[in-house]
Amino acid sequence: MINSPVFPFLYSKIVPLPLHIFLGLGNKLVTLVEEDLTVNVDQIDFANFIRGCKATPTGICGGQKRSKSMSLNGGEVRKIIHSPEFSRLIDQVVDEPFRVLYHAYSQSVQEVMPFLLSPKPIDIQQLIDFREVATLIGDAWHRSMIRKNLVIKPKVHMLFHCVEFAERYGYLGAYSESSIESAHHDVHMTFENHGSSGKHLVHKQRRMHSDIVQKRISRVECGNIALPANPRLCHMCGRPSAKYLNNDQQHQC
Repeated sequence: MINSPVFPFLYSKIVPLPLHIFLGLGNKLVTLVEEDLTVNVDQIDFANFIRGCKATPTGICGGQKRSKSMSLNGGEVRKIIHSPEFSRLIDQVVDEPFRVLYHAYSQSVQEVMPFLLSPKPIDIQQLIDFREVATLIGDAWHRSMIRKNLVIKPKVHMLFHCVEFAERYGYLGAYSESSIESAHHDVHMTFENHGSSGKHLVHKQRRMHSDIVQKRISRVECGNIALPANPRLCHMCGRPSAKYLNNDQQHQC
């Protein structure tokens, strides 16, 4: 029996979350290297290296998820995989086949990052390169997982859907969830800036909202955020509904 879909729309219209796929690939690479460092000194060096790359707060009054404090965001992953220190730590992996795989995997993640995150259109040659890099990542992941008797992660499978989406529409990063995650980070950091409120979460939230609203208003006033080309009009009188288009007066029919 075939179950009906939860959301009745075409799967080809769904953007396969390229930012989270990049994060999944990067975080898993870091985890694999960490697991295969057997010398105690190398493990300590690795822990210090990752700690130095972390830039996000560890918690919000003890309320942040443990997984968040242990995972890496996009900027942190980018910093790690481009660091010569990370390449040196991969060289410390004793098992040679894994060491070669991790170097190939790290290089492939660096190469696939522009395709996943860039908002620019992707031309035909770039699409060919994108598929080649995705194939390399899939091959390296498959061989490493077979040797460890682990299953293939869904985000590796979704990487190939990213290629298909880019081939179909000519864009990928322009439709990604990066802007949403950026706003999430902005809210998070603004909330943390009011640490003087202690555990009074309501006060911190109010101050956070005030800061964010003032920041957005200042960006509109200075022109960094463009106003909508077609403002929403009242369906009764046809005049703009927004106050800033009515001499700062509340709209009335």
